[in-house]
Amino acid sequence: MAGTYPYFADERVILDNADHSNAVFRRCELIYAGGELKLDGALFFDCGISFEGNGERARDLQEAIFASLYEQGYRSLALNPDGTYFTG
Repeated sequence: MAGTYPYFADERVILDNADHSNAVFRRCELIYAGGELKLDGALFFDCGISFEGNGERARDLQEAIFASLYEQGYRSLALNPDGTYFTG
């Protein structure tokens, strides 16, 4: 089965108040300042995370990322540079 996720590579991505469900992040700097998060089904490859503001909601970001990784953990993905993938 092939499909395409919203794909971000080598860029700075602000996570707050945007829907990044099913997105693929590759070598991105993820920025979080405490806004609403939508990361359901997102995948992360070699990304860094920066917090802006006081970081009071940093735990929300941690929980969202771990929930997404747990959800995706049951399948293996072969990811192509253009964001397409094949499940195995």
